[in-house]
Amino acid sequence: MSVKVHKSGSFMSIFLKGEAISAFWNFITKGIGLLNTFLTITSLTLYQYGVFQLLLSFSGIPSDFLNLGSAVISNEISRAIADNRMADAKRIFIEYSLVRFIISVLVWIVMFFGATYFFQKYNIDFIKDMRLISVLILTEGIFSIIRSLCLIRLEFGIVALRYTINKAVQSVVLIFFFLQGNLGLKQLIWSIIISSTLSVLAISFKFLRVYLRWSDVKPSKKIMVWNIFLTYGTWDIVRQFANKVTFRVKPWLIKHFISTEAVAIFSIAETIVTTLQDILPSNTLQSLVPLWIKDKALSVKMFSYGVKYFVLVGIIVATFGLIVVPPVVNFFFTKYTESLPLFYIMSINLPIFAAGILIGNYLIAHRKQKYIFFLHLFRNILTLSIITLT
Repeated sequence: MSVKVHKSGSFMSIFLKGEAISAFWNFITKGIGLLNTFLTITSLTLYQYGVFQLLLSFSGIPSDFLNLGSAVISNEISRAIADNRMADAKRIFIEYSLVRFIISVLVWIVMFFGATYFFQKYNIDFIKDMRLISVLILTEGIFSIIRSLCLIRLEFGIVALRYTINKAVQSVVLIFFFLQGNLGLKQLIWSIIISSTLSVLAISFKFLRVYLRWSDVKPSKKIMVWNIFLTYGTWDIVRQFANKVTFRVKPWLIKHFISTEAVAIFSIAETIVTTLQDILPSNTLQSLVPLWIKDKALSVKMFSYGVKYFVLVGIIVATFGLIVVPPVVNFFFTKYTESLPLFYIMSINLPIFAAGILIGNYLIAHRKQKYIFFLHLFRNILTLSIITLT
């Protein structure tokens, strides 16, 4: 697919269509997700939900490695497509997908068979749960490959559909256990594994059809991913690594300095803010910005209007959250009312986060990974410092 469009109207139509598709499926996904959240946090104690977040935090570390450098790789593939260098685009995708697949398999083997050694200080139930949840490394590793190609080829609906199927299947499993009256931590883990596996299988055929569009393209013979990572890609990898470490360490620091129950309270506040962030139209930008970046006039126009638009939407979303969230939490989830003060503080960042979506995509497209690295490094140090000193 060669993209040689130089009119803002054409790009805007692609943007609006992509965001409309994503918004439709996201709306359904969030609706089902709210049901899942309701079933989960009403069935689990604060301590159990805290343990669940700790399990996810640790088991998610290997998956984070699979996405290291994903932003810069997606940018390079999109730029190659924009320049009609299909052989290079296909080569980069194949190389990166192969690396991801090998890493996911190796890490799953280490985590599954080495759980007893790595978690010998924990009880046997925690070790069994960690082995069980390690399956997500394989399913999410495969989805990361599918997601990359679909976004690059502007097939936003396939990615959004997967999230909806994932939540729908999980909802069925959770309702089954809930009606039996035995919805607990292990059942919650099983619901995640089953939904992740079935949802990936459901979209795999659509993914194959997208990939077969490249059937007449012979991949370039030169090694490309390694060269990308050795140059400016290194900054992107280090940045992502630091971000992921900070994200995964946060709940453990909260557990250490406060309690396991505090992990649950913090996670609920963070989940609410993340849900509001997902309302912002950002699903298509990573694919579209590299396509229009070479047209300076178009690039400046899209950036100028985009920042203003995203900040305005961020303010609207934040205001909506501040009005709707408190009464919902106070009425349905009384044991999580302590999370509201955290939510109030976090919601202030929504307009800034909104502006950062477009700015971040432009910086990546212009290969300013070094600048982004130091910016995120400062943010991560400040975040961990606040947690440990307060």
